[in-house]
Amino acid sequence: MSEYTLSNSAAIIDSAITRVASADTEPTANSENMVTSKGVKQYVDGEVTTLEGKILGQSSFSVVDEQSAGYQVFDSGLKMAWGECQADSDTVFNFPTGVNFTVAPTMQLTYNKSTTRVLYGAHVNNVTTTGFNYDGTYNNKEGARYLAIGH
Repeated sequence: MSEYTLSNSAAIIDSAITRVASADTEPTANSENMVTSKGVKQYVDGEVTTLEGKILGQSSFSVVDEQSAGYQVFDSGLKMAWGECQADSDTVFNFPTGVNFTVAPTMQLTYNKSTTRVLYGAHVNNVTTTGFNYDGTYNNKEGARYLAIGH
């Protein structure tokens, strides 16, 4: 058997073995002991649950005509709503129930599924905390989508 010279004292080695053999069952502030895997998992599961509420806030999602529609309210107060808004000119659209903008949001239109070439620019007007008016023409009433961002 080979012989080794240890650079640590018996007390240091004993302390290290004790920290491993006496692992904490949950993370403890300022502890130099190891933590059991069960303790780590329970801690992480608890933090993920807490974190989910902070990231996700409140939301509602659905699929309309193979595209997403819904809203997201973040705990920071940022709110987003999106969906389809194809219709004839001067049609009123309401934001999804639950988004509850406190001031009129910023709006953007796009055409994800237009079946005709968009020749005339559609726009929104009369944006409020509950909805908006969509002004389109006969050439751009298909495939229009909106995105509203505010608080």
